[in-house]
Amino acid sequence: MSRSFFDFFPTPKFLEMPAPGISLSERGLRFVEFRQEKQGLSIKRADSVNFISPLIVAGNIVDPQNLIKELENFRIKHNLRYIRASLPEEKAYLFTTTLSLNQSENLRTAIEFTIEENVPLSVSESVFDYTVISSQDDSEAGKVRVSVSVLPEQVVTEYLQIFRAAGYEPTHFEIESQAIAKAIISKEDSRVSIVLNINCDKVGLYVCEGRAVAFTSTIPISPFPVEPQEKKSQSTTNVGQKTESCVPSSPQTLQEISDELKKIFLYWQAQADRKNEKMKPIKRILLAGEEAGRPGFVEFISKTFNIPTEVAGVWQNAFSLENYIPSISKNESLGYVAAIGLALVQRPE
Repeated sequence: MSRSFFDFFPTPKFLEMPAPGISLSERGLRFVEFRQEKQGLSIKRADSVNFISPLIVAGNIVDPQNLIKELENFRIKHNLRYIRASLPEEKAYLFTTTLSLNQSENLRTAIEFTIEENVPLSVSESVFDYTVISSQDDSEAGKVRVSVSVLPEQVVTEYLQIFRAAGYEPTHFEIESQAIAKAIISKEDSRVSIVLNINCDKVGLYVCEGRAVAFTSTIPISPFPVEPQEKKSQSTTNVGQKTESCVPSSPQTLQEISDELKKIFLYWQAQADRKNEKMKPIKRILLAGEEAGRPGFVEFISKTFNIPTEVAGVWQNAFSLENYIPSISKNESLGYVAAIGLALVQRPE
């Protein structure tokens, strides 16, 4: 029998505890913790570490001992134990499926029967989670649609062991795309969006129906030019000592992203044709990730695809910028988007 991400954790009560989010990637880690104020959430702590040498490559942990050391040093610095953490997008399989409402009484069991027909893993070696896609049309037809994310149990176990070896107790795992969607898309928003998670040398492209991630693709891109510069310390957050100045994107990089976006639009239409269903049209493109604030991105993509394009509001599901101004700058906060979503995650009903 396959297992849920939640089956890996000690007791259900831990899953309800407030916990900071740690997003782990090839380049380093990002950490966000919120505190509850009378007027809502505010940032309690935020920090980042950039790895000097590759410790993770395409989701594979290639230097476990040094990764444990980096994580342990970070844990000691911030006196951490319970966390919510990301799992690598490259190792995940995503699919959507439609189930009858009588099956939804035991939805998780019903999903298990669909795993082997959608991903190249046996049920016994799979770990999965799901998000219900709100759809009035499906409900009226006696159906419920779900987005399912599946990872090999071996991958989840490996990351769990790494965190525990460094002294952490993860209370929740989530693939990066789902964490990002929960940070930048409101619960009430049912539009279909393409999210671009733009980082230094790769871009994640996610099709989201509401907050449910229906498709992901990760592509390498030509590395961005960087210019290290000292950054002023901030009083209410702890951040790294180095950042990279924002310089215009190269035409090659923009073209690589544009080519992949064209494939995503064609894929979405092909899905509708294959299933003989009326798919919701893609309504907008949202930019997030550490390089999303670079000049020219929004204008280029909006003009190329004639679709509303904007830099995502990474704090919108945490607090209103009218009531609280975070000490992390807007461009810098884009790199924390997955950690923000992780810190906001609650266990599904």
